Amino acid sequence: MRSQLVAACLLGTAAPAWAQAEHSDLGFQLGYSRARFSGDQSGLGESRSGSLFGIFVGTPVAGPLTAQAEIFLAKKGGGLSTVVENTPVEVSVQLVYIEVPLLARFVIPLGGRLHPNVFGGGSLALNIGCDIQAEASGLLAQQACDEGGDVEVNAVDFGAVVGAGIEYDWRNSNLRVEIRQTVGLRRVAAGDTAKNRAWALLFGITL
Repeated sequence: MRSQLVAACLLGTAAPAWAQAEHSDLGFQLGYSRARFSGDQSGLGESRSGSLFGIFVGTPVAGPLTAQAEIFLAKKGGGLSTVVENTPVEVSVQLVYIEVPLLARFVIPLGGRLHPNVFGGGSLALNIGCDIQAEASGLLAQQACDEGGDVEVNAVDFGAVVGAGIEYDWRNSNLRVEIRQTVGLRRVAAGDTAKNRAWALLFGITL
C-alpha cells in the first residue's frame, strides 16, 4: 500500500515539471463513471456509479497527434447474483484505484475553436481499496474485502482505453468534454473470472 501511494505522489509531482516543456499542456479532469464486471461467470451485470478526478499532461508528437499521460482516483466495481446453500445472495463490490492511462490523441483539424478528437491507449491501475456488501434473506453485511480472507483482489490491473471528445479554445485555456471506455485485461480477484469494465464522461480544462 505504501509503495502504491509513493508512486502516485511521484507521478503527481512530476507532472508540473513535464508541463513546463515547450508546448505541453497541464490540466485537470473530473467526471462520472458507470462500472460493472464482465466475464463468463453467470450473474454478472449489475453496474454501479462512481466518480473520477485527476490531472493530465499532453505534449505534441507530430502534427495533430499528441501523447497524453494521466493520473486518476477512480471508483469501479459492480454486482453479481449467486446462490449459497439454496439461498439467493446479491453481492456488490466497490473498488478504488489510482489509475494511470497513457494515451495517443488525434485531433481532427476542422479549423476554428472546436477540435474533435479520438484517442486510445493503455492503463495501469493500482488498487488501494475494496469493500464488499452482501444481502441475503433481508440480512445485510458489509466489510473490507481482505477482512474475511475470502476475496484476494489483485493489486494491479491493466486496461485498454478508447474514446472520443471535443475541445474548445477559451481564452488561454482549452475546455474538454469526452466519453471513454476502459476494459480491464486482468481478473479482478484470484480464482475468479470477473474483469473491470467502465464508461466515463469527463470534463477537463487546461491551465
